[in-house]
Amino acid sequence: MAPPSPSNSTPNSSNGSSGNDQLSKTNLYIRGLQPGTTDQDLVKLCQPYGKIVSTKAILDKTTNKCKGYGFVDFDSPLAAQKAVTALKASGIQAQMAKVLLGRRPRPTTPLPHDESDEEFLCRSMIGEGMVRVRPVEVDDR
Repeated sequence: MAPPSPSNSTPNSSNGSSGNDQLSKTNLYIRGLQPGTTDQDLVKLCQPYGKIVSTKAILDKTTNKCKGYGFVDFDSPLAAQKAVTALKASGIQAQMAKVLLGRRPRPTTPLPHDESDEEFLCRSMIGEGMVRVRPVEVDDR
């Protein structure tokens, strides 16, 4: 999945995390997914809200089943926000993903898709190196 560029991100200092943490304007984090969820299921779920750039249901590498969360990247902030609003209204746990800029991966080889800590690395499409994407803790009160 292509991560959002820094220009598609919004600073987020309200949660007390480091100054490098930003919220994506186009990349959604969706949790509470069923084990059988696929990338195509995420497309079907989010297609009504706008053009989708990419989807990624995060799979357990031993069972090949969804770990219960995934990401959907839209082509516009408006479509992404529309999706978050509509999905939340229908009871689906959706929010904007957090983008951590400026962190280098430890290994120099591509990492497998094992996101057990609910973080994963994406190669930036704009030549910024690697960015780490993770969900944001949101208080839904």
